[in-house]
Amino acid sequence: MCDCIEKTNTHLAQHNTKIMLPWVGPKLPFVETIKLDEKKRGKPVKMFASHCPFCGEKLNASSELEVANG
Repeated sequence: MCDCIEKTNTHLAQHNTKIMLPWVGPKLPFVETIKLDEKKRGKPVKMFASHCPFCGEKLNASSELEVANG
């Protein structure tokens, strides 16, 4: 399992930010989406990465990522 999320959160901490992980359910990084047409009803689809966005390794939704969410 990679530690890219943890390393990235360490670097982001100096900017008072961190990668968003869900409070419940699988601890996978959240991918923010936006609506293309604001006139259409409905909310943007919520997406979670199944692979590390930094190194591409498949993520295990339960183990090390819980530590990264801190």
